[in-house]
Amino acid sequence: MSIGYGMNAMKNYLTPYSNAGSAFSLNGKVALAAFSLTAFCFTHSSHAETVVGTFADAYVKDGASAGSNTGSSNVLELAARGVGNNRKIYQSYDLGSLTETAFDGSFLSLSVQSVAGTVSALNEDDNISISIYGIVDSTPGFTEESITWSNAPKNDTSSWTSFVEIGTNVTALGTITIDATAAGDGTLLVLQTEELENYLSWATGNLGDYYGTGATAAAGNIATIMIGMTAIDTPNDPLFRFYSSEGALAADNAAYAPSLTVIPETSTANYVFGLLGTGSLALWIRRRPRK
Repeated sequence: MSIGYGMNAMKNYLTPYSNAGSAFSLNGKVALAAFSLTAFCFTHSSHAETVVGTFADAYVKDGASAGSNTGSSNVLELAARGVGNNRKIYQSYDLGSLTETAFDGSFLSLSVQSVAGTVSALNEDDNISISIYGIVDSTPGFTEESITWSNAPKNDTSSWTSFVEIGTNVTALGTITIDATAAGDGTLLVLQTEELENYLSWATGNLGDYYGTGATAAAGNIATIMIGMTAIDTPNDPLFRFYSSEGALAADNAAYAPSLTVIPETSTANYVFGLLGTGSLALWIRRRPRK
């Protein structure tokens, strides 16, 4: 474990404790001293966020394109325009480096590249909702180079917008409402919900069989996220294009890349320093997350 701190970390955290020949408690820790001991305990907290880029991302399209792959595309397209014109988005995130991390917050980010079409004739406030889901059983992640409408995991191929097994092996993570007339190049969309945080905690193996599917983590700790759009039933319905990881690279702007940001639960590390006369000291110190 690597621990870094400066003088500011110690300020206001130095507290003296003394006892003689008995057990005593230091912020919930136990120390046993045979003779007199004076100890000082201070607490150092860390709260750094981690940004995880996509492990794979692609969109799938129905109709004549149901067998086509878009894994190398610079955009992720989302639409519900009728048979042959529907698109859904798939993303996966490798969370293997976070398997022993408790989360204090998380959010999913997407950046708009462009919007085509209009909803003005059907929806006076121009708002479109997109729904976001996560796979919560042992289904393996998809392969970016081969995913299609026909073989995408949990895709309801008969639905313009939805997925199969919602409520059992697929969980809803939340919705994002977009003003289709105001969104443009670089518009940032963010999903931050308790459902997303729980999903990521499960995916990294920190919640056991949370969803009752028999899976205690995502396969390979790779979270698979799926995105569909509310249908409005017209060919002029908005077509949203979001930057893919490849698109962000092509635009030379890493901020446009789809990502998950996870905020580890504030960690509290307790350190004890003591001056001993003669005798022995038995000391247990463990790192404890702050509730």
